[in-house]
Amino acid sequence: MSFEIIDKFNREFELYYNNGQMKEAVAVYENDARVFAADKKVYQGLNQIEKVYSDSISNGNTKVILHTGQIIQCGYDYIIEIRFIY
Repeated sequence: MSFEIIDKFNREFELYYNNGQMKEAVAVYENDARVFAADKKVYQGLNQIEKVYSDSISNGNTKVILHTGQIIQCGYDYIIEIRFIY
């Protein structure tokens, strides 16, 4: 998967998140996605990931800008993206 594709998903996520559309933002993830959050916990699956971001908005983090630091290809259809959220 190329950087351009990941970047496209990140821009979609930003758009939805910044407009408070959490279901749409989380829909850019695959069903088995995992998020390693700032609280040092791992959240897996769309419901848990949606909760992480909804809680973030509730805590006043209403706008994000995503920057991809690194993309690691792990087989044909699996990647790890290390990104920074501002």
